[in-house]
Amino acid sequence: MDLLPLYGAPAPSGVLLLFLLVTILRPGDVARRIALSVSRVIQLDREGLLRAERDASGRRFYRPAVVERYLKAREAARRLKADQQAHDCTPPAA
Repeated sequence: MDLLPLYGAPAPSGVLLLFLLVTILRPGDVARRIALSVSRVIQLDREGLLRAERDASGRRFYRPAVVERYLKAREAARRLKADQQAHDCTPPAA
């Protein structure tokens, strides 16, 4: 994952490089992590549901904490929908 040249930053060494590699995700990395297409990840950014940051060239990158918050919110919405569907079931008429 050679992210720094992609984002136009000079390549630092040691711990700083490791920190940057761990804390920056490209749209493709996010797409794989949350099982969506890259275009859907970008659409989620446009909708404000999964906010990307931008580098000086305008390329998107994501912080892992933002991705984790999105995943938790998505899972909570799925659970809520499943609960509502389970409670909306009416017994058959007698």
